[in-house]
Amino acid sequence: MALPARGFVWLSAPKCASTAVEEALDIHSAVVLRHEFKHLNYTGFTKRIEPMLLAFGHQRSSYEVVCLFREPVSWLESWWRYRARPEILETAKAHNYTGDMSFDEFVTRYVDRHPSLKGIGRPARFCSYEGQVVGVDRLLRYESTDVWQRYLTSHVGVDLGFRRANVSERRPEPLDPGLRRRAEEFFAPEYDLYARLGATGDWVPPRDHALAL
Repeated sequence: MALPARGFVWLSAPKCASTAVEEALDIHSAVVLRHEFKHLNYTGFTKRIEPMLLAFGHQRSSYEVVCLFREPVSWLESWWRYRARPEILETAKAHNYTGDMSFDEFVTRYVDRHPSLKGIGRPARFCSYEGQVVGVDRLLRYESTDVWQRYLTSHVGVDLGFRRANVSERRPEPLDPGLRRRAEEFFAPEYDLYARLGATGDWVPPRDHALAL
């Protein structure tokens, strides 16, 4: 969602309040990407949206590119819960259904890069350029709701009336400790970025900050 006149472009990271933010920013945005383009990542932004904004006189230095960043295992759990919705069985994506799959199995498939989870990317790549260096200008911690809502409200200048949206039903199931360690090792680049959010929940990466691959 591009609001260059307000000084920022918001990249809607999957499983990071994207529906709630879209509802809040929709009428204030100069550009809103929907459907298959809703979760356009940073690399996609540089190829599709940045040239468009430049054509309308918005230099890249005149706005920030911002996105939310979530605790990685929690992010993956959200995908598992989202794909467990019964209504998915009535769609063309029924093959993605996880209602009969344990979280342990889901995580195992993810870290093994099983073809059934091909459509799920990874947060570090979302906010980076070509999966190599952090491209966004600012990361905000998803869990620090007050931080990112304050950022958006201050830039837009009005009460945005945020609400929770598109929240999947909880499926309490602890992850096997050994499997959690494996997932954390897999998510090393993500945990490196997540740790940099520190106590403030807000991090401006140095230019060309390389991912911890």
